Amino acid sequence: GLAGLGCTYHLLAQSAEPLDCVHVWDPHCPGEGGASAVAAGLLHPYSPKGTDIWRGREGLVAALELIRAVEAHSGGRVCQQDGMIRVALDEAQAVAYRSRGSTTSQEGSGQQWVSQAEVEPIAGSEVGGRGALHVPDAFTVDTRAYLRGLWSLCVSMGGGTTDVSWVNHTVRSLKSVWPPASGGAGYDAIILAAGARITTISGLGWIPLRPCRGQNLLLRNTRRLRKPLICGKYIVPAAADGGRTLIAGATFEYGTAEACLQPADPVVAQELLDADLSELYPPASGSPLLGCQAGVRALPPRSHLGYVPLAGELPGSSTPSLMAAAAGTAFPASDVADAADARMVTAVGEFGACAPAANMAVESRGNGRPAPRLWLLAGLGSRGLIHHALLSAEVARAVLAEDSAHIPEHARRWEKCLDDVADAAQRGAASCAPRAAEKGLRIQGSG
Repeated sequence: GLAGLGCTYHLLAQSAEPLDCVHVWDPHCPGEGGASAVAAGLLHPYSPKGTDIWRGREGLVAALELIRAVEAHSGGRVCQQDGMIRVALDEAQAVAYRSRGSTTSQEGSGQQWVSQAEVEPIAGSEVGGRGALHVPDAFTVDTRAYLRGLWSLCVSMGGGTTDVSWVNHTVRSLKSVWPPASGGAGYDAIILAAGARITTISGLGWIPLRPCRGQNLLLRNTRRLRKPLICGKYIVPAAADGGRTLIAGATFEYGTAEACLQPADPVVAQELLDADLSELYPPASGSPLLGCQAGVRALPPRSHLGYVPLAGELPGSSTPSLMAAAAGTAFPASDVADAADARMVTAVGEFGACAPAANMAVESRGNGRPAPRLWLLAGLGSRGLIHHALLSAEVARAVLAEDSAHIPEHARRWEKCLDDVADAAQRGAASCAPRAAEKGLRIQGSG
């Protein structure tokens, strides 16, 4: 997905010396699995209220830089500056949006308030609401094509000196990637960038991520809508087919990771979406249904800065007791087969069967370290495009320098729950949820 391939690119780009290998473990081909593959493709730095999101403008610059690198490598376009229309569906929203946007078009203004009479000529079709914020500097990305191109770029960056490989494998425990079966030096670092599936990896259910299934309806664009519409829900002319299809969504269906990882259900999706989509875009109710797609967001705990992703290094020597406390299970001594495996288990733990895990970017310098350091980049939620390039560059810098200080402190706020997990382990408790909740964090028990 976006996080894993972003890390792969930046590990290759930032390393002062050629790496021995960078492997991506994922059961799906590039651009074919996870929430990233079904993203509508909107790229902009604004919150639903029209304000700037956390590091939104930095993220936009970083994302566009990486997108342009992919386009230069592939020779094709994967991103268009189509703009976006944030519709005001009631008078309260109209008042708020008027204060956010200028009433006259100014280069670089970012957002412009337009009346209802002015909206439809811009959109090219009927639009609901009472006016809107026009965002001419918003972009639409063909996310699947971008991910395929990004992987191709990463492979080319190996240059014959670095083994850049895609490992089609379902990871249920990190023991499947460590220690190396070949008896070689193994990996120096493992970056967990598997979205909501991270919590299904054995022993990692304590990481505070909330799975949320999102379903999109694919509609035929019979009324030739030209601009993406958004207000809670979205309707986006698909970049992949020149706008002949509309991507309309998305649902917010909460549950366990296993419950959320279900195939798309167009009946449920229509029940949840039809009313809101018709209010946003009245022609939606009569647009032929072409299909339905689903992905699972990994939502981080909300803070005073909004939904800020999680990143940082996972704990080291105390991990077995931490994982056992979160899982409500005693740490099984049988997993400690030898010294190297004991060090691996120190970082991971093993707590029985779990659902498949998705992609992880894995970096190796072949320096003989007995066990890899574990890093996290997750919780991008619905903002994978705006944050993936910026944060993956910082995580890669931290991995190469072996220093988590390169990652913003607020993205490492999840580390505050580790003391609570350790305390729970010492008390023999199965969970530290109450104390973590006092800090605004959610600890999810292992499945």
